[in-house]
Amino acid sequence: MFDEFLFNIYRSIRLDKSLYQESKTFANTSLYFTVIIMILCGIAGGVAKNSIITLHNLNFIQQSSIYSAGIANIFPWALWSVLIYLLGVKVFGEKNKNISFKNILIVVGYAHAPMLFRYFIFIPKLIMPIIFITEIWFLVSLTIGIKEVLNYKTKWKSIGVILISLLIITTLGILLMSPYINVN
Repeated sequence: MFDEFLFNIYRSIRLDKSLYQESKTFANTSLYFTVIIMILCGIAGGVAKNSIITLHNLNFIQQSSIYSAGIANIFPWALWSVLIYLLGVKVFGEKNKNISFKNILIVVGYAHAPMLFRYFIFIPKLIMPIIFITEIWFLVSLTIGIKEVLNYKTKWKSIGVILISLLIITTLGILLMSPYINVN
């Protein structure tokens, strides 16, 4: 089972679209695999955030507990999944295509696999490039996965769904976090 978990992470990182074409990818174990990926990515994100705060003396931003960052990463995963499901399936969905929300959760979870490289940010000069590269890599992986699962004819439809979702998430993040950032 663990070798299947690692192999799926490897395939996601490699941007292998066949990962999303196999029915066993969407079995119940894959949902557990993606929960583990999301928690590990949350911890990696907490490490990255704390490294940036320390490196650049951004003391007005509160550092994260590494473990709570892992658990807190479940919320963005759910938010991405809900938005992609609503936009990709309900608003821009193909005719006669029945996609379950669980499949979208699994695709979004596997798409986060490139963010596991954030554990390598212990080199101060590489913090920002690694964050930038893994974020772009995540978006590309998500685009491939959504195109395959939703059976879109072009990648542009998938890119549009993801960019609209990203815009909504960014706007919500700014609105929700602005009261907590105290710049003096």
